[in-house]
Amino acid sequence: LWPDPNLGPAIPALKLMLKHDAAHKVKIAINGRETSALLFDNQVINLTKTVAVTTWRGLPLSEGDNLIVVQCFDENGEVQASTERTIHFASAPVRAELIKDRSVLTADGTTQPILAIRFLDKDGYPAREGVVGTYEIDAPYVAQQAIDDLQDRPVVGNNRGLRFVVGPDGIAWIRLQPTTQSGEVTLRLPFPQWEQEVRAWLQPAPRDWILVGFAEGTVGYNTLSENVETIPDRGGDGEIYEDGQVSFFAKGQIKGEWLLTVALNSDRKPSREQLFRQIDPNAYYSLYADRTVQQYDAQSTGPLYVKLERAQFYALFGDFQTGMTVTELSRYNRVFRGFKTEYASPSANITGFVTDTRQGFAKEEIRGDGVSGPYALSANNLVLNSEHVYIETRDRFRTEIVTSRSTLARHLDYTIDYQAGTLTFREPVFSRDADLNPIFIVVDYETYTTAEASLNYGVRGELGTSNQRIRAGATYVHEEGGTAEGDLIGADAEVFLRAATRLRAELAHSSRTRVEGKADALAYLGELEHQSAIASGRLYYREQEEGFGFGQQNLTEAASRKFGAEAKSELGSRFNLKGLAYRHRNLSTDANRDVIESDLELIQEYVTLRSGFRFAQDKLEDGSLQISRQVTTGANSSLWKGRVDLRLQHDQSLDGANANQAYPTRTLFGASLKLTDDWKLFGEEELTHGDSGNTTISRVGLEAKPWAGSTVTSSVERQPGDAGSRLRSNFGLKQSLQLSEHWLVDGGLEHSNTTLTGSGDAIFPNAPSPSGSGQDFVAFFGGGAYQDVYWSASGRLEFRFTDSDDRVFVNLGATGEPKPGLGLGFSGRLSFASGSNGNKRSEHALRLALAHRPREHNWTILDKLELHTLKETGTATDSESWRVVNNFGSNWRFGRGQVSAQYGSKYARYELVGQDLSGYTDLLGAELRHDLSDIFDIGLRGQSLHGYKSGTMDYSAGVSLGMNVLENSWVSLGYNLLGFHDEDFSRASYTAQGPFLTFRLKFDQATVRSLVGGDQ
Repeated sequence: LWPDPNLGPAIPALKLMLKHDAAHKVKIAINGRETSALLFDNQVINLTKTVAVTTWRGLPLSEGDNLIVVQCFDENGEVQASTERTIHFASAPVRAELIKDRSVLTADGTTQPILAIRFLDKDGYPAREGVVGTYEIDAPYVAQQAIDDLQDRPVVGNNRGLRFVVGPDGIAWIRLQPTTQSGEVTLRLPFPQWEQEVRAWLQPAPRDWILVGFAEGTVGYNTLSENVETIPDRGGDGEIYEDGQVSFFAKGQIKGEWLLTVALNSDRKPSREQLFRQIDPNAYYSLYADRTVQQYDAQSTGPLYVKLERAQFYALFGDFQTGMTVTELSRYNRVFRGFKTEYASPSANITGFVTDTRQGFAKEEIRGDGVSGPYALSANNLVLNSEHVYIETRDRFRTEIVTSRSTLARHLDYTIDYQAGTLTFREPVFSRDADLNPIFIVVDYETYTTAEASLNYGVRGELGTSNQRIRAGATYVHEEGGTAEGDLIGADAEVFLRAATRLRAELAHSSRTRVEGKADALAYLGELEHQSAIASGRLYYREQEEGFGFGQQNLTEAASRKFGAEAKSELGSRFNLKGLAYRHRNLSTDANRDVIESDLELIQEYVTLRSGFRFAQDKLEDGSLQISRQVTTGANSSLWKGRVDLRLQHDQSLDGANANQAYPTRTLFGASLKLTDDWKLFGEEELTHGDSGNTTISRVGLEAKPWAGSTVTSSVERQPGDAGSRLRSNFGLKQSLQLSEHWLVDGGLEHSNTTLTGSGDAIFPNAPSPSGSGQDFVAFFGGGAYQDVYWSASGRLEFRFTDSDDRVFVNLGATGEPKPGLGLGFSGRLSFASGSNGNKRSEHALRLALAHRPREHNWTILDKLELHTLKETGTATDSESWRVVNNFGSNWRFGRGQVSAQYGSKYARYELVGQDLSGYTDLLGAELRHDLSDIFDIGLRGQSLHGYKSGTMDYSAGVSLGMNVLENSWVSLGYNLLGFHDEDFSRASYTAQGPFLTFRLKFDQATVRSLVGGDQ
């Protein structure tokens, strides 16, 4: 009998072959049911007609074990032979494990790390081939798929997220971008019942020493009598000025297996306002006509970075992320500058950090409102590059359950204005998902303060089995800042009793001392979850006392105690029985909610029917009760071979018991249309009627399927001249549904109408009401995009109308490469807002970009033109402003020389209460550099700074003679006949009038070896 018992079918249909006596008749039964004769395929008999091989195709399989019984009958109907075989058809994956010996775990900057992940179903069998799922990779590591997406779809984006495809033996291959950063990679996998973290350690690779260094310095004598501003005192007497820096990067092997990385920049001063170095694609020019991608091997905003590493250990001094994200209660994820170390082995992991900082931490949860932004943060003293932004969806009745979570990347998924403290996303963020669960924008960020620097430190240790089925850990953190000081201690454990049975527990204690006194608080968490072929269930208990933690936990769970149980069991092949009971208590007010419900499902071929009972009781702070007793009914129907799904649900309150705010009488209509294997169009409307008020919620939109049985393909092959991250940041808008090879569209509609008072839950005011939003509104967006090999364009219209204000946004973006070496780009955002009080505000920002860098020509041209307008009326101080800024740069190479030219101009106008202020300023500069020989060169430089409104003009002009004193060293002596000083320009070129001496020195590992002699 074929197939082999270890076969894992990819589809719920089986090909079966049997070798048997040619005179026998064969009958096959699967799971006790005899198969249809129509599934017979063919029969081959040998020449002597004694042996036959019979084939059947399309034998139906069910999820789980399938018992196949084969019987051979003689001509009298007697059984002459029989055999049986169990074939397992895997269900959806519920757990994953790292296959270390089949992974590539190297961090050498050139080798692509590959994580071999085996996915298991609820019975512990490898997932079936072809299953598609989603995943996320924690920074600083990047999935190669994300890089490929930036190159293939730099402007229109990809809303499907990162996806894997399960291959043979249940293994999916997760490829990462090559990196030089050793350490622990965290892979996040959202399964139906839980999110699992799979961790792998990237080891550094031994390598020869690499050294890159640069030194420069300038000494000048200032003879300028009329300057724009006083030359800063750099240690001289005001007439003699000096400036210089030394910077180098070195990396290489020492003492056998140890790898040392050292970076120094003497010109870099530690900043309290920034962590990590990241070039903003919106700064400088928008297009460069190249494919440069940013990567940093020595992240430090201070002058020094040091990292020592080997195998599964590293210690560094520089900028870092604490990365303590394994647990929920003792989670501590912040970014600092200081010392961090980490060790990992198959059975142990230790992380520790120490920092002397004056930073503060903030966590905000903002509800999506149907548009892309801007969304305002409560602070504007943000530390640059410190934010972590997530889009999080939580169960609307039990907010402790996170149904989905996406980590967003700056420039690719959102932009942030650090001065204004606002976020703007590449796509609209709705307030609810397709199941009407609330969507939150979660932002963690650091703030800079004026407090004295204080010591913060922490350590986490973890022990576990090599297969990651058992894990236990402990965490300690000391946090100090301003007038507050505190400690956090936590312990946690996780055990997979079986592939689909997980037990986890956490205990944590926090103490904080402030001016008003000391506060101690405890938190507990325990969960037992199980899934099997016929039953699944969950028991849980969780509590956070008031004032617990350092602000890392979700705000909706503060001061709460929640416990309950839920279960689902299959009763035969057609019935499912579900049950749920829980109590949620607000520890601050002693208000609580009790819910008990049961549900019986009848499953037919094209329809599923449900009926049940629910009891919900809220005991409010004043002791009053709000009770609902309900009969719940529902039906789901699948039509046209699964392309259309219809949904109807009605919860009817009985005996006048309809007072519970979370569970009023409710009717929901829903429908979805499968557009592609990955996307469906859905629409839902929910109506509620309760004693506390009535609500209406409507949602229409596109939804990606989280799991599918087909592979993902890309239809347009693109090779842009610019890096995808730069194009996405400057010109990109995300679109979802691909209609054809070149066209994509996206859209959505959300409507809410309510008579409820307040937008919070009756028990937990920090949580949104399960029904309604507290404000009547309509939000809509629609967009489209076009992309081919050379051009991409995208546009989107958004609006949100409420009783208090109306907002409309138009977003546009386009980029193209009409010929090699020529890049063009355009982006625009138009916004209009009007309030019920008569206030009106319109703001528009347009940008044009050009880059001309053909390889066969000696000309390089870069240009960026920006227009920004702002108009506000209906206020006591009506105002209007607009500015136009253009930056042009060019370079021409000829023979042994080159000429560079720059022209920057700005026109600004501002009207306020009858006053009209305007001005035009430009900067013109040119430089000629020519090699007279292999040793000597000459340079001419000239600049002018002109303020037309004020009638001021400043010039700088000079000549210099350069000499290559030694290999990779250069000295220049020059004199500026005319000069001025301006901080914006003087750091790049020496504009002060008078003589100056400049030197530059470049060195590398070869230079050092030649100085010390031989290959030492």
